[in-house]
Amino acid sequence: MEDLLVWRAGDGPLADWLERVLELLAGPQPEGYLVRGDVHWPDQPYGRNLHHGLDVPGLAEALTAEGVDALCAITHRGHTPDTGRVSIEPLVWRAPGPQTGTIPVAEAVPLGTPAGRVRLSAEVRSLADLGTWLGRLSPLLPTALPDPEWSAAPLRVPLAAAYLHRRDDVMVCVDTLESREGIGNPTRQVLLRCDIARLSDDVRLLGERAVVETRHMETVDDMASWLNRLAETWRSPPLPKPGRWAGATALPPMSRGQVWSVEDGAPHLLVERKGPRSVFVHGPAAELARWAAPLLEPFVHEDVPASSRRHLARWLRRVEHTLFQGPAIWSVTGVDEPLDSADLAAWLHAHSPDSRMGVGNIADGTAELLGARTSRGGLTVTGRHHATP
Repeated sequence: MEDLLVWRAGDGPLADWLERVLELLAGPQPEGYLVRGDVHWPDQPYGRNLHHGLDVPGLAEALTAEGVDALCAITHRGHTPDTGRVSIEPLVWRAPGPQTGTIPVAEAVPLGTPAGRVRLSAEVRSLADLGTWLGRLSPLLPTALPDPEWSAAPLRVPLAAAYLHRRDDVMVCVDTLESREGIGNPTRQVLLRCDIARLSDDVRLLGERAVVETRHMETVDDMASWLNRLAETWRSPPLPKPGRWAGATALPPMSRGQVWSVEDGAPHLLVERKGPRSVFVHGPAAELARWAAPLLEPFVHEDVPASSRRHLARWLRRVEHTLFQGPAIWSVTGVDEPLDSADLAAWLHAHSPDSRMGVGNIADGTAELLGARTSRGGLTVTGRHHATP
């Protein structure tokens, strides 16, 4: 499927492509365009200005003269929903760093503020606002994106959405509006990333408040409610209802759930809480009930001291039987041989007694435990299902 923001030699006149793309993304640019190039490490790592004040035909001539045979229109997020940046860059460009040779053209950028017909970012106060804005991106896409019929109910916190086009994929980034208007790193709400051909399908995964809002949770029942809202949106079977006592179990203080990202149709969920420990899980949207079910087990949210060997061994057995439906083999940084749960408990008790262990990442048939440290620094502890012959 054709990416309209990519041009390769043979696709037609470069000037026509630039005219069409820049009219959509940059709008009128009285001051013209700047071309930067001659990037050479280490003498000229940022390149230099090659051309200044070019109109679009002049830009096409300059790029052609440099022998560029493939280009991509890149969009960059701004500090507020009304700002952003557009650049025209070679489709294949080596990463900055030590290298031989010179990169003749690094980028061409408008000298004024982009003001094209298509808004690359927008303020979002309801899911309907998000859907309408996504629909208006259609001129940039190979397949029109119809406005989804999403709820017009106000979101708890106003959001800001941005469309980021890259060389290999596209992203829709949704932040809190406050974070976009502030200084420093924004607090990302959810990032959708996919090949451009998937965008019209994958954006539909955003159409529920539980997807774009952070959910504060006090008990396992709260967790189940949030996950089942996601399951309904993503057409997954519902998750099993926690038992009476399990459902009433308190989660760690200040626990909150968030859809961290959606990567090619696979959501990544983050359960964060006070302190350094967080849990990530991910898998196909339609199979949420399978891969997110461990989050309904209270012990998945526990921190267990390595100083208590027996307690740690019991906890590890519960982890492996819940996540792998049987025994697991565990690997530890710097330990050559795989360990079973009893051996891992003994090793951590002996070498990392001050650690507090907790589940970190759960995905693709593996589990990563966090918290193990020695005097030399942090350790990676990873478990996998142990297939018995």
